[in-house]
Amino acid sequence: MTIFGQNPVYAGGKASSASVSPARGSNVATANSDPARASTSFPISGNLVDQDGSPIRNADLAVYLDPGPAMLAGSASVPGLQIAATQTEQNGQFQLQVPALKNLGSYLDPKGQVTLQFVSFGGRHSMLYQQKVKLPSTVGEPALARVDDKRVFSDRSRTFGMRTQDGRVSPELAGMRLTATTSATDTMSQAGPAAGAQSLEDSECARTWEGHPWAQYWWIREGGPIKTWVPVQRAQTGKKTTMKYEWSSSTESSTEVAVNYEYKVVAAGGGYTDLTEAGNGVPFSVGQNVIRDLEAEYDYYSFRLWCGLSGDATQKRDAKVTKALPVSFTGGSRNSSYSGYYTCTNNNFKTEINNPLWVSKASTTTLQTSTSIYGISLSTKQVNTSLHKKTYTPVTGPAYLCGEDGNPVDTEKVGEVNADSSVGFAKPNSSLNSLFNNYGNSASCSDWSGADATQSVSLPSGKRAWFFADSFLNSPTARVNGFNRSTLRNSIVIQNGSSMRTITGGNTCRENDSSLSFWDRFAKTPFSEPTGSAYYWPGDAMVVGNNVVKFFYRNVPQGGWWTDTHSAVAAIPISSLESSSVINMQPTLLPPVYSYGQHPINWGLALLPQGSEVYIYGAGIVNAQNSRRLYVAKATPNDLTNPSRWTFWTGSTWSAVGNQSAARAVSPDLKVENGFSVAQVKGSYWLVQHEPGLDGGDIIAHPAATPYGFGASRISLYTPPEGPRDAAHKYQFYYEARVHAGLGASDKVVVSYNVNTSAVSVGCRSRNNHDAGIYRPRFLDVPVDMFQPGSATVPSTAGSSDSGSYQRGIRDHSLEAQGNELSKPAAAVTPASAVAMAADYGWYDGWAPPQEGNGGCPPLNQATNLTGVAGPDGRVTLNWTDYGRDMWYWVYSRDATANEPFTRRELWTTGPSVVAAPVMVPERQGHHFEWYVVPWASGNEAEASRSNILGLTVNIQPPAKVAGVTATNIANGAIQISWNSVSYPSPNVYYYVDYWNVLEQSEAQAVRIGPFTGPTTLKTVLLFDAGDTIAFRVRAKNIGGLGQPSDVVTRTAT
Repeated sequence: MTIFGQNPVYAGGKASSASVSPARGSNVATANSDPARASTSFPISGNLVDQDGSPIRNADLAVYLDPGPAMLAGSASVPGLQIAATQTEQNGQFQLQVPALKNLGSYLDPKGQVTLQFVSFGGRHSMLYQQKVKLPSTVGEPALARVDDKRVFSDRSRTFGMRTQDGRVSPELAGMRLTATTSATDTMSQAGPAAGAQSLEDSECARTWEGHPWAQYWWIREGGPIKTWVPVQRAQTGKKTTMKYEWSSSTESSTEVAVNYEYKVVAAGGGYTDLTEAGNGVPFSVGQNVIRDLEAEYDYYSFRLWCGLSGDATQKRDAKVTKALPVSFTGGSRNSSYSGYYTCTNNNFKTEINNPLWVSKASTTTLQTSTSIYGISLSTKQVNTSLHKKTYTPVTGPAYLCGEDGNPVDTEKVGEVNADSSVGFAKPNSSLNSLFNNYGNSASCSDWSGADATQSVSLPSGKRAWFFADSFLNSPTARVNGFNRSTLRNSIVIQNGSSMRTITGGNTCRENDSSLSFWDRFAKTPFSEPTGSAYYWPGDAMVVGNNVVKFFYRNVPQGGWWTDTHSAVAAIPISSLESSSVINMQPTLLPPVYSYGQHPINWGLALLPQGSEVYIYGAGIVNAQNSRRLYVAKATPNDLTNPSRWTFWTGSTWSAVGNQSAARAVSPDLKVENGFSVAQVKGSYWLVQHEPGLDGGDIIAHPAATPYGFGASRISLYTPPEGPRDAAHKYQFYYEARVHAGLGASDKVVVSYNVNTSAVSVGCRSRNNHDAGIYRPRFLDVPVDMFQPGSATVPSTAGSSDSGSYQRGIRDHSLEAQGNELSKPAAAVTPASAVAMAADYGWYDGWAPPQEGNGGCPPLNQATNLTGVAGPDGRVTLNWTDYGRDMWYWVYSRDATANEPFTRRELWTTGPSVVAAPVMVPERQGHHFEWYVVPWASGNEAEASRSNILGLTVNIQPPAKVAGVTATNIANGAIQISWNSVSYPSPNVYYYVDYWNVLEQSEAQAVRIGPFTGPTTLKTVLLFDAGDTIAFRVRAKNIGGLGQPSDVVTRTAT
């Protein structure tokens, strides 16, 4: 007898009651039940006790058939078969009946025995026990339990009172004594370095083994630290206060655990946990006019879940679940922007301060990390005590603080407010942000799911047309491989309240239509040219009569980026916007006037109606650094599409009609981007834009007394939390702020800005393909009271740097060459001598060395290690080093015995394993085959060094013995033969039937008919004399040869 689970010791944890919840009785499938032989069922009885011999009462107990060696050797999932279940009585006794069984060939070991597994788990006990049994084969024969295992005889008290027969077997399973491991608490599981949810290991290991009983799990640490900035507090000071946070210890901080379920491409939070290694905190001092998260640097580590088969620690499976757990505080500190602010919801919560005030005493601050792990944002909790003291100090009095949910001394959310309790800060417009996020997250194949260059215009019906530049269609989950979604150079979304409708150029939802050539499967852009590579990005728009007049600027590719060539304009029928989902228009090019070299002024980036005229704003590059300056023209609304009717600001006056060459920059000190707005607020004109640059910057507004009097003076409206462009902020950058007239309350101005990222994976795919929340507009509510011309100042850096360059749009190497078939990678290079590294799931700044010198992609300098095993069915499972995110693999192979050259599989594989079947014909049986793998970046098709060459000799084993052969009389001498299909070593077999007349022939003279592709039924119409006895046998055959013949069955003809 072999005992598993008798006082078990587990490396990681034990299964809990969630793994097995047996009902009374049995759960045997019809295919395995044999009611015709019910008398071959047999009883099992015994006691379930703890280590001290005390009974364990009212405990669920289940008995399974464990898969036999044949099943475990296969690559498919193997189920355990529950055959009986009960509950123990008050004295711990149990009794159950195993039904008569059939079709158990796959559960038998080579000696014809099955393994019964006894399983019982409860809140405070755990028991796993296995028993080898020879099942009854004839009526009245008992089940025979093996008791000759040497490990049992080392402790003869563990024979459970079974009666031996010839020192080898016990004729019955009675008087069993099963001992369970018990615990004083209800926790029978540990989750690695920090406590985890009990249900996680239970559910995931049960899923991993697919109903097969499991016993152990391990959380195994992978790779190095994941450094993450974790917010511990929030500061909100205004013009009259400063703040200090005395964060002297990290022991009262906790963060969520990140859990990534790779098998379903989902990530989620997994509950809060403290640091494994705590450390001393660092104090923060915050000045005036600061709205920031206060962050500390933590080290997270990734732990992967592995689940062990019950009773066999060598049988482990990767659950494809990883946790990121905070391990240590590493001592760094910084201030970081955040996207919300605390409001004053009740005037009674406002407090005047003239001296330092300790606020948020004994409260808990809950914030979200600025950097996500596995694509989700984790929350953190910080308990405020005398060791974690937040103090506001007035600089000038009186100053006012307000708590959003209560008195500032007690509540957690505290910030400076004005005397009238207004906050006076720009804040995110949660309604619009949620509208576009929800629409994008639930996108169908024809719907918008992300874009930039956000601009909108109100239609006469009350609907709003939103115009975008580079756009994603389809669900964000379709972006991962790059082939199941479309990208457009521009798109339109029509908003009707909370309803949204996308307008494209047609051909949507055909990405998987194999009847089309590859590049013809993708959706078309609404504003485009019929041929060529030029494309159009949008400027501003306004309603004129029955049309929306929409400006664009035309671009052509230049190196890895682009250059603009013309301004363009289109008159879009409002009726098309109101009712269509497809628009196909080619904008009309405007005659260019160049501001620098061959760079034209891009007209129509902003429009400002004033009386009977419309001011038309443009931007032109003025130096080699791509810095842009502002230009202004004006015309009547009806002349917007006809620049020969415009007049242009010359720097001091207005030009003659149509004299575009006279246009001059409004101010040499005012730098602009290619997207901005001009609006009239509180009697003044304001140019609203993002501060030009790639690494952060504010949303700013420049005041002027006239529509053309703008200069470098400005006010700051908002600091987006997505920057600066560094690893902690996902290498995000933001750009092109615009005003959306007619939205929001009368005391607010709605402003949008766009966010993108320069982050790429090792496979050179943009992070936008994995994190859909990045590449979408952000909307703000800006109080009109912030627009105070007297508060505008000229920054000290004005004019010191003239770099106005910024990059935008979808950076997707795999789709930039649309119109060309995916090229075939070059021949494989020799393997690198470097040691294979851990899978690279990090992110790189595509604009930083060495990526910048490699086309924006990380160099591929890791090695790949290839291993494999040949199965008895001739299938070869190849496994290799996971190179990392967005890396795909070419697999090369050859028949070395036949001295064939290496050839590449027609299709690549996206994961680090594949199953090959090299022996497809008998002539290749026993040949030696070789393989190697070439990783390649799916983003730019660059290849890494090939792996080592793996060689294996492959033999297919003959099929197993056919079981279940029966012979049935039909009529007039016809006999029908039937049999069970054979699945080991694989189901790819043929069947032959041999028969002979027992009275007239020997078995050697049998007649063979076939082959049959089973499972099937053979019917013969052979005439025999009454009384003739015919014998039959069935054999299965595969490439490996004929299997053993079945047992002979006979039938006498009637």
